[in-house]
Amino acid sequence: MTSVKRIVGTTLVLGTAVVLAACSASDPGKPKPESTPTRTSATAGTGTTSTSTSGGPALDIAKYRTAQCDILKADQLSGLGQIRAPEATRTDAGPSCKYAGKDSLANSTYEIVFAVGNGAYEDVLANSKKAVFYEEVTVAGRKAVNADVYGQNRDCSTAISTGAKDSVLVAISVAKNDRTAAAEKPCALTERLGAIVVANLGG
Repeated sequence: MTSVKRIVGTTLVLGTAVVLAACSASDPGKPKPESTPTRTSATAGTGTTSTSTSGGPALDIAKYRTAQCDILKADQLSGLGQIRAPEATRTDAGPSCKYAGKDSLANSTYEIVFAVGNGAYEDVLANSKKAVFYEEVTVAGRKAVNADVYGQNRDCSTAISTGAKDSVLVAISVAKNDRTAAAEKPCALTERLGAIVVANLGG
C-alpha cells in the first residue's frame, strides 16, 4: 500500500497521506496540543504566496537520524488513538517514524519525518505550491506549510522549519471510519501534533 513517487521534490505516499519534502537543486484519537498553532495566511492551488512569518531559533534534530521514534512520549502516543507499535524507517527525505493505525479502516495513521540537511523551508514551500492544496501557517511560532496533493480530503502534511536546512514533517492519513479524526480537517491534526513535536525538541 505504501509507495514512493516524486512530485518536484520528494513525495512520500503513506497509504493516502502525502508528505512533501524538500530536495534543493544543489542537494538533489487525536493528539492534544502543548501549544496552539497560529494560522497566518492561506493559499490554495495557484493562489498568491503571503509573506512568511519569522521562525524561531534552530532546533537540533540530528539525534533523530537514528532515534526517530523517541520524539513522542508515552502519553503523547496514546493521544494518537489506536496505533501499532511505532516503526522506525527511512524515506527519501530522511529518517521517519510511522504510527500506523491498528485497524486501517477505523484508526488513522501518522508519520513524522526528520528532513536533516535537505529540508530548507524555502525548498519545502516551493514544492508544496505544486500540490492541489497548500497554505502557509505558523506552528508553535515557527514557519510552516500545510500541503496535500489530493486537496485536503483525508490527508495532510505539515512541514515545520527547524533550522536553515532542516525541517520536521508531520503527516496524517485519516482512516475512513475514524469519526473522531474526521471531525476536523486533517491539517488541524498535523499542526497540533507538529506543535507537540516542536515542544519536545525544546522549541
